[in-house]
Amino acid sequence: MGLRRKSSWRWGILGGSKMPTKQISFIIPGRGYRLRARHAQVYKENIKNIARKRIRQPLSGEMEIKLEYLYSKPADRLDGDNLLKTICDALKGVAYRDDSQIAHHDVKTINMNSSFTIRGVPLTQQIGDLFANQETFTIIRLRAASAEEINN
Repeated sequence: MGLRRKSSWRWGILGGSKMPTKQISFIIPGRGYRLRARHAQVYKENIKNIARKRIRQPLSGEMEIKLEYLYSKPADRLDGDNLLKTICDALKGVAYRDDSQIAHHDVKTINMNSSFTIRGVPLTQQIGDLFANQETFTIIRLRAASAEEINN
């Protein structure tokens, strides 16, 4: 089984692996890094450790990944493409076998000092604390890619 089952999820089949028809999401606290940055390896290990708590084994089939990188300090601002490369590399072997399975991606970098809306993520104590303390964090969402998204 690829992902731990939550009671509200329904199982679907994707490339022979069981996968919930809804997304799985998790929060990565802290500043993001581009792939070749000095602290990138520690950041990638943190991503892997958090992802392993939600994902038991790599999934097969085409995937969609959505990232929302929220920061408040100008020094924490990061190019979305560079962040995507680091996170996809970190999730390789944990969430999927190879990052070539990513058929669709969406990356948003959001300054917490501006006006913004985030939908589809429950307000947890962790997120509330990160917002209250103006701490940088990333929301990662994974799900099976639909045919519409692959063809667009």
